[in-house]
Amino acid sequence: MTEISAVPPTVPQLILERAKEKPDHIALVVDGTDSLAYGEWIRASGALAHRLKTVGVRPGDRIGLYYAENDWIGYAVGHVAVYLAGGTAIALTGRLDAAEIRRRLTYCGASGVLHGAGSEPPDGAWWAEPGYERGAPAAAELSEPSERPTSSQLSDRAELSGLAEILPPAVTSDELSDILYTSGTTGDAKPVAVSHANLTYPTFAWGHLFQDVGSILCAVPLGTNAGHNALVLALTTDSAIHVLGRSDPESIASAIAGPRLELAVLPPSVAIQLLADGVLDTHDLTCLTMLMFGSASVPLGMVNKLSQALPDTRMIIGYGSTEVSPALTSLITDPWNEHKDPEYFRRPELATVGEPRRETGVKIVDAEGSPVPPGQVGEICLSSPAPPRSYYRDPEASARVFRDGWTHMGDLGSLDADGILTLHDRAADVVTREGRTVSSLRAENELYWHPDVVEAAVFGAPGPDGRTLMVAAVRLRSGGPDGSADGLRDFLAQRLPAGELPDRIVAVDELPHGPIGKVLKRELRRTRRWY
Repeated sequence: MTEISAVPPTVPQLILERAKEKPDHIALVVDGTDSLAYGEWIRASGALAHRLKTVGVRPGDRIGLYYAENDWIGYAVGHVAVYLAGGTAIALTGRLDAAEIRRRLTYCGASGVLHGAGSEPPDGAWWAEPGYERGAPAAAELSEPSERPTSSQLSDRAELSGLAEILPPAVTSDELSDILYTSGTTGDAKPVAVSHANLTYPTFAWGHLFQDVGSILCAVPLGTNAGHNALVLALTTDSAIHVLGRSDPESIASAIAGPRLELAVLPPSVAIQLLADGVLDTHDLTCLTMLMFGSASVPLGMVNKLSQALPDTRMIIGYGSTEVSPALTSLITDPWNEHKDPEYFRRPELATVGEPRRETGVKIVDAEGSPVPPGQVGEICLSSPAPPRSYYRDPEASARVFRDGWTHMGDLGSLDADGILTLHDRAADVVTREGRTVSSLRAENELYWHPDVVEAAVFGAPGPDGRTLMVAAVRLRSGGPDGSADGLRDFLAQRLPAGELPDRIVAVDELPHGPIGKVLKRELRRTRRWY
């Protein structure tokens, strides 16, 4: 890990330093076949930044980045080019429809959009031009030709040590580097303003969990907060970060097995598919020493199944959010072969999201914001000494969520006497029954222990008499039961109090997912009647 001074650098300063230290270091590997070294990354970004400056991009301009899911090289170069030009990057994912992309660009006041080949954004009050494409003619420009260097000319004109003079960073560390959107699981996705100092803070993200790991697979979508974290890891660790253009089970298993990777970071929805599609039976993934889950709640029934399928792999459950990075809690489990206990993941100490990592602060507060005693459920708040994030152009929402150095997570949980955090539920997802709240996550997690349940979502939905129904929508593996409520209800009745049992258990062909793979319970609530 590169040493960082007490004064946080900007991202351009960070990558310039990394490129001077290790110009040939492979930072990013795409689909196991294409790669990007620091030297090429900064040179290509430098040339593209010159183009942006020449056509009038100024510090603070918001520039959208719109690339196909497999164009990680173009996306990475475009991202750093926007930084070098002094702009603020708006990450976009091709998993969004044109109307949502237009809404985000309009709201953020984008002046332009860089895009990859074949990934043209919708029309609007912004210019849209292709960014870096490896092997493309250097003559492609954003305006009429003028005296500015191409990538090859830049390499000839200056060594890496001189790039700082050719491309002086145009912003300070407290200015915005990015606008990243939340996943929008419980409502509209919200834009989060991120400063350079937040990204380059020494304890950022997961890097300190991953020291001495040669290569890491981040099976996350480009253009999301998780995809942005993968780029930050590529900039701040000595590991080669492997990313994918496709996140189907076969591609993920091949990406791990081929180069024999030691560590993979997966959204829970992707891990669920690995189990469901049987690729763990056809690929040798014994190379994995650690498997980390993030971006959503992690059902321990699923982790138990994975642990037995990968008996020498430690499972890491991480908890954080787009709003609170780099704050993080994590739970690290023992490999199956060290205990071989079918009830291991039912131990109370494992029904948590672990302990704070690297200066993260955790507290639980009541409705008035006052701390509650250990064991009592309240709202989870996290803090970090890193410069905080905020909601872009929304001071009212920022005032509600970011208060006195703490980020209010919108999740309910409790702390034990040792500071271990247990996640109870999303505040928006708890089900109110006869005046008491019931955790949807608890019933959901129990369903994953059933051998025929592939995926489950528990949520509240309007009932016929105006009361709220607690509904479980489940996706069953091929060859499983026919989806009648009786079998699954009996299974749950042995594990949950009567007051926490779903009113309806319904088999479905699929569940709606957001860009990062989280189940969209709001879509389930409004797409059909559940009685």
